[in-house]
Amino acid sequence: MLADKRIYQLIPPKTVENVPILFESPHSGTFHPIHGEENISQGHVYGGVDRAVHQIFDFAPDIGASLLHALFCRCYIDTNRALDDMRPDWFDTPWPEPLSPSSKSDNGIGLVWPEKDGVCFSQQDILTRIAAYYRPYHSAIADEITRIKAQHGYALHVSCHSAPACIMKPQLNPRVNYTADIVISDNFAQSAAPNIGKSLRKTLEGYGYKVLSNDPFQGDALINAHGAPQNHVHSIQIEINRALYMHEATLKISQPRLIKLRADLKRSFLALYKSMPH
Repeated sequence: MLADKRIYQLIPPKTVENVPILFESPHSGTFHPIHGEENISQGHVYGGVDRAVHQIFDFAPDIGASLLHALFCRCYIDTNRALDDMRPDWFDTPWPEPLSPSSKSDNGIGLVWPEKDGVCFSQQDILTRIAAYYRPYHSAIADEITRIKAQHGYALHVSCHSAPACIMKPQLNPRVNYTADIVISDNFAQSAAPNIGKSLRKTLEGYGYKVLSNDPFQGDALINAHGAPQNHVHSIQIEINRALYMHEATLKISQPRLIKLRADLKRSFLALYKSMPH
């Protein structure tokens, strides 16, 4: 095992009267167990980091919800990918289990991210990443969901992400011709009751945001692994257009825009909670 395991931070609710919501940000971590911390000022930037997403949702403890966010970089191992989402040619010896590479691993953004073409990982390296980072992060989500459900009888897990503006366009519905500000996903009601996403979308649209449902994102491994609406555990993914709060070319965060976005999301999730069964 690696000596330095910065896996996640779990911030519990601040209020005595908790709400049954867990917000988690799996891709905002910037610690790389091999290369250390990134340094933007010196030009060392890890690709795919959902910058400041955990800050956007840091209202969670104030409203009685939990906030969990990864500290490690997704390019080391991505907790929002299935464990078999790898290519066989990434390994110097055959992987012990069947692999099912998706289009994401074909594009180098599967469970792990090869740093260059033709890379060969050792089995032990990837097994260590899974044991030391992937499984503990998923276990932290499962444990917190179990705690919330035991207290409230149900739980809502919100997996929080951001994406470049250029990919926030619908792919499934050709009649929609706008770029989304926010996409809410529940894998077409497989990971959550459909009224949850619908209610949240309506509220956010009332604040002036352009919102899409399950397009172009349907949700990935995190909501599919933890959502079980038939057992009163609901998981949704929320994807935020990075242009809402940062300058994408420079990665500079706009604090005024981030503060407004945070306030609107806080109000929207409080409204969602009030509309859910108590």
